[in-house]
Amino acid sequence: MNTNTPIIFVPGWGATAQSWEGVCNEFPDTSTHVLDWAGLLQDFSPVNALLANLSVTPLLVGWSLGALLALNMALEFPGRFKGLVLVSGTARMCGEGDYPGANPRALKAMQLRLPKNPDGVLADFAALCATPDGTDAIQKNWREQAATFSTGTLAQGLHALATMDLRARAPELTTPVRLIHGECDGVIPAASARALAARLPQARVEIIAGRGHALPLTMPAELARHIRSLDA
Repeated sequence: MNTNTPIIFVPGWGATAQSWEGVCNEFPDTSTHVLDWAGLLQDFSPVNALLANLSVTPLLVGWSLGALLALNMALEFPGRFKGLVLVSGTARMCGEGDYPGANPRALKAMQLRLPKNPDGVLADFAALCATPDGTDAIQKNWREQAATFSTGTLAQGLHALATMDLRARAPELTTPVRLIHGECDGVIPAASARALAARLPQARVEIIAGRGHALPLTMPAELARHIRSLDA
């Protein structure tokens, strides 16, 4: 990989910059930056500020909700990113019509349960993220990250997942895109990555056998190799 190419990372729902720590460690000679998903739900001013301070066009990498936000950023800032890597990503969280995705009733149930039982919602989601390849330690790590957000902020993230739909705009994106998805992802099915790739002018899908949703936590070194290959 060209070590002069900066990389911007966006975590998934409930995750902090710590979720990308293992991946960032694989790029010791590269300028890496992590944006907060919660802040990006409000506006893209953090992106503007970061891009203004970078002298080299960066790569943009997002995970889950962060992938949805990264896709939106790439559409809003055309030509400002060298490449886009969507990890466990989609253009729309919930399945609709012929577009595969998460069960909308399951997401609605999370939204209804969150104010009443946030610990239970986070525990259930951590277990789903870690299936089938994550450990108890990975679940604990994610739950500790999620605990740093208020219930209101987490609810805003779920609302974004329920409402954001970039399927119609996806064909506008001319940036090269790599979609990396776990074959056994129980949060966003791998078929959703394939459906999104079919809408993108320059896209390649990598389905990782035996892996689930939490790829930045379960396979940081392998994920870093995929990111390098986009900038080879």
